[in-house]
Amino acid sequence: MIDEDSGLIESVGRRSEVDFPESARTVKGAMVLPGLIDAHVHFFGTREYSLMSWVSVPETLAALRSVRDLRSLLYSGFTTVRGYG
Repeated sequence: MIDEDSGLIESVGRRSEVDFPESARTVKGAMVLPGLIDAHVHFFGTREYSLMSWVSVPETLAALRSVRDLRSLLYSGFTTVRGYG
């Protein structure tokens, strides 16, 4: 069960094992997934898999492009990443 105000998971279990309040509502076709973690990520800010591209992109441009990559990870369910490089 998820608390609507805090967005936190309050309880997990089979329907018969979880005490639902009278005001609880069921949402069909949805899935609850905890945040995913990727502990080894490289943000090079390039669009191709090439060492030459990685070293030739200016740092400021790589940082700006990496924001796009971070947003993509967040929208894919990753809430924690550790970047290298």
